[in-house]
Amino acid sequence: LVEREIPTYIVQDSMVELLLREPDFTSAARLAAVVNEAFPASALAVDSTTVRVQVPDDFAGTPVDFISRIESLEVQADAPARIIINERTGTIVASSRISIASCAVSHGNLTITVSSTLDVSQPQPFSNRGRTVVTPSTETAINEEKASLVTLPEMPTVEKVASALNALGVTPRDMMSIFQAMKQAGALQAELVLR
Repeated sequence: LVEREIPTYIVQDSMVELLLREPDFTSAARLAAVVNEAFPASALAVDSTTVRVQVPDDFAGTPVDFISRIESLEVQADAPARIIINERTGTIVASSRISIASCAVSHGNLTITVSSTLDVSQPQPFSNRGRTVVTPSTETAINEEKASLVTLPEMPTVEKVASALNALGVTPRDMMSIFQAMKQAGALQAELVLR
């Protein structure tokens, strides 16, 4: 139950504070630099969340117009290195900043096939003692693909990581296992998000 409206002020002491939705020092510094290009010496990144901007004298009476001009500025936000894996669909999405330290990877697949067929055994024609019976026949085959230990050099871009793993001929499901193992080994320099 709200009894009294809380007073809010967009501009205080001729200053506007811009708050980043995802705190990041690099993004805050880039935002301050872009604002300073458009309005020289007006912005200061206070911390990872806040950029304080001085309202120029030209916009003293119209702060909404000034904020509108700031909103139209383009800033390249700093994105964390992250790999998102959806195990249900087999989807892998990696940001451009992931890197892999030098490591060796071996990943093989073991396939076991069990097939069962039913055969019919009938007696010779006009036989008095024989009867028709159904006999099951089961075959088991084990196939393990040859896997070799492949050394991956240090790779600074997602393109190099993808091409190296594709050269190994791994499937998306295999890539998930490889990324998880690389993360556990400390070779994957990215946040791994499993969904």
